[in-house]
Amino acid sequence: MGEASPAYWLGDEDPGDTLRSLEAIVRHARERKGIEHLAEPDFLRCLTPAAAFALETALADLEARRANVPVAKLLGSGRISSIPVCALLTGSDPDSAREEAASAVARGFRCLKIKLGARNIERDESIVGAVRAIVGGRIALRLDANLAWRFEDAAEAIRRLSPFAIEFIEEPLASPQPAALAELRNAAQIPVALDESIDSLETLEKFAHAKAADVVVLKGARIGGLSRAAKIGGAAARFGMKVVVTDSIESEIGMAAAVHLAAAIATPSLAIGLGGASLLKDHRLAGGGPITSVRPARGLDVERGEADA
Repeated sequence: MGEASPAYWLGDEDPGDTLRSLEAIVRHARERKGIEHLAEPDFLRCLTPAAAFALETALADLEARRANVPVAKLLGSGRISSIPVCALLTGSDPDSAREEAASAVARGFRCLKIKLGARNIERDESIVGAVRAIVGGRIALRLDANLAWRFEDAAEAIRRLSPFAIEFIEEPLASPQPAALAELRNAAQIPVALDESIDSLETLEKFAHAKAADVVVLKGARIGGLSRAAKIGGAAARFGMKVVVTDSIESEIGMAAAVHLAAAIATPSLAIGLGGASLLKDHRLAGGGPITSVRPARGLDVERGEADA
């Protein structure tokens, strides 16, 4: 199984290009009369990131099932047996965010994520404050600005949000250059995370050498494959950065791939982000009900873990 979910809303990949890459995979398999050549590096480099991710996921699933092991074992040690899940909050005002947060905690989530930047800083501050007030101090709270702010606005936002005990804030700068982000991080009282800014090992190294971030957030579909994401995650850990894995807007196939990637490379105890699928009309993973903890199983299979009390 494999899934191609291009992040066209970020300008990363055009769906038409993804489709042409998927057609190239089928054509290549037919011309070579088999799948053994599909993992050749030269061929993978010709594909879009989402298509390469889909192909590599499918091949890894097949290989892992033949070996009767989880895909996570092929990517690394697969050392993490159970992974907490972070809930994505979508409330656009303090009241709805407060209600949504309380519901998530009641269902077993111990990590919550709030998107910022679409509103003014005062509005964002009121939403974050409302959530922290209702969930208390034991729940991890993450923020994601999605490249929203100029340097001055980011500095002001972080100053105002720092009293709320934030686990980290993703992509605060609209133009994230290593030197500018390092300056912001040095002055910030909230750990800084990179997501969209990291698309290769080379870009990671530039930010790492500048000491510009504390956390790297990886999406296999945007990075261009499981093994590529695993290499970047391993390098980030060697640089002393924490590693978090999230899905994109994907079905249970892409979500399962994220779980296995997280089991192989994520910093232990940091929650995985599986909130993208909540934007789909219908999605399921490991049965019904809220997914508060997951663990990798055979092949690309995923089972529910036990939510922490």
